[in-house]
Amino acid sequence: MLKRLLVIFISAALLTGCSTETDIPPTLQDPVQADSDEEEARQVAVINQPTEVVGNNGWSIIPAGGQSEDQSEDQQQPQSNVLLNQEQAVRLFLEAWEQNDLEKMNMLTVQPLEDFFKQSDVSFASYQYLDNGDLAGFVRDGLARLKDYNIDSFTGAQIENPLPNRERLTVSMGDYLNFNIMLVLDRNMWKLKSMETLVNGIEVAEPQDWDTLGQTVIYDLKDMDGDGSYELLTMGSWGEWEGIGPEPSKAIGIYNFHDQNVTKLYFRDMSNRLEDQRVVIEGGMGRVMEDHPIMLVLIEKTAQDNLAVVDGPEAEQYISLYALEDGDLEKIGEIDWKSIISDVLENRNIPEWIELLGVRKLKEDALESLVLRVGLKDSHDVVNDNRVSEGIFVLSYNNGDWSTDWYHVDTFGEYHTVVFEQAGTHDHAVKMYYIEDSPDDEKKGGGVYQVYHSDGKWKDTRLFSDKMDIKAVGDMNGDGDNEFLVYDGMMLKVYSSDGEVLWSTNIPKDTKEIPYAWIGIVGGRQRVITALHTGDYEEWTSRIYEWKGKNFDLRNSWSSEPLGSDGITAMKVSDLDKDGEPEILVNYTNDYLIWGQFFKILEP
Repeated sequence: MLKRLLVIFISAALLTGCSTETDIPPTLQDPVQADSDEEEARQVAVINQPTEVVGNNGWSIIPAGGQSEDQSEDQQQPQSNVLLNQEQAVRLFLEAWEQNDLEKMNMLTVQPLEDFFKQSDVSFASYQYLDNGDLAGFVRDGLARLKDYNIDSFTGAQIENPLPNRERLTVSMGDYLNFNIMLVLDRNMWKLKSMETLVNGIEVAEPQDWDTLGQTVIYDLKDMDGDGSYELLTMGSWGEWEGIGPEPSKAIGIYNFHDQNVTKLYFRDMSNRLEDQRVVIEGGMGRVMEDHPIMLVLIEKTAQDNLAVVDGPEAEQYISLYALEDGDLEKIGEIDWKSIISDVLENRNIPEWIELLGVRKLKEDALESLVLRVGLKDSHDVVNDNRVSEGIFVLSYNNGDWSTDWYHVDTFGEYHTVVFEQAGTHDHAVKMYYIEDSPDDEKKGGGVYQVYHSDGKWKDTRLFSDKMDIKAVGDMNGDGDNEFLVYDGMMLKVYSSDGEVLWSTNIPKDTKEIPYAWIGIVGGRQRVITALHTGDYEEWTSRIYEWKGKNFDLRNSWSSEPLGSDGITAMKVSDLDKDGEPEILVNYTNDYLIWGQFFKILEP
């Protein structure tokens, strides 16, 4: 009986003492969450015995005489002590979150709960629930994410007051999640004004933090010399050239990532060309020649420095080789790609243009090779000048000369998508896969082909008879055979090389595309990491999902916050700091003219 009287007394005190702007939730008047009288008494003691609770944590009752900067005089109530001190307010709020008790949470905020969350910075729960008006879903999602961070509940939260007897508290949730909470004294209770979350292990790097990395896009990431540190090649420009005035080149940035630090090795602005008559349009990084630890392979073209109304020179494309020497780029030479390709085609086709698909190590105990997509014009086509096909060429440096190591030229005008195996180590030779998209299903063509070098020979075999939208390739279980991440328009699936579906998962129904993906094994755990664009094409949301597990038991997922209406423009994955967890490097943008607008390193 004494316990129930105590409940009634405290409930009456809350009704008379709290602000009239919010309703007192029934859970404080009659604690329905209690399983027994003992549990009921424990909940009441949190409010009724502040001296004992606070004393255990080095706290003292906060006098209500001092007025917060955010309060008006009519909010003050002349009482000697507050009914709820700062720590108790925070703990009750977290407890209500864990119990999905929206009414109690609403009572503990100075504004309606939905507005409180919308004006706060809570980055570990998905705001798509708030956008849809589902406040309960937002709260449940936040609690579910705690399990992704291996946090069982809010009970173990460590609360500190960095400014004694002031309005800010920090809450530590294990080694993963922190809250930065601002409170305000509302009559006789402290209430939450705002909440910011900080997820440890996720480094946010705005462009200026990278010392002129500014608005350039990740092009390549490699451990060039095998010393454990990674080199990062970025390229990009501030906008899109529209043919008026001088044509801008690509900005070039080379950085080193070691011991959690990023060091600039080289940077050249887009207005500073490597050669006066050329502009850089794309590039890669690799060991393609001896004696040069960091070699840049750059695709350049003839610069057009005239007004749009004046006809400029016919644009030519070039493959230029540069080495990073003593903080500057030194030109090593050029590759006469047209002659090299024409030699193997025996004048059947005329090379027109090139696209650099990658700089990859395709042969054991050898340097890296260039993989090119080449546009070809039929040399006998004198009627239709627009009839252009394409081919894939591997160019390698052998005995002082560049030559074609392997090539494939389509017969029926197929378009080729090329995917590379994820390299296990920096000196591991990888396999290449190309997907033929035949315009005529009745003709021979289509499917997935595997290309690799073994026993001194190139092998080109048809792996799958159907063309599949392969997003990533890698050995996920350590058996020496590759697995294939495939998007079928509705689900993500992992196939074996025998065509067996080893794992599949649903993804959001409004997924428009999967621009980047990665699969592999890190720290003994299998990983699938994908970038998704969801929603409508006018304003979609970009997300990054991760699944990890053993024996293809990949059930845990992680999602970033929305990353902008124009989406993710680049993604690389690697265990940069050798801690057994892969880092995810992404560019994303809200401006279609600036692909490298923002940059982040994520470690979920």
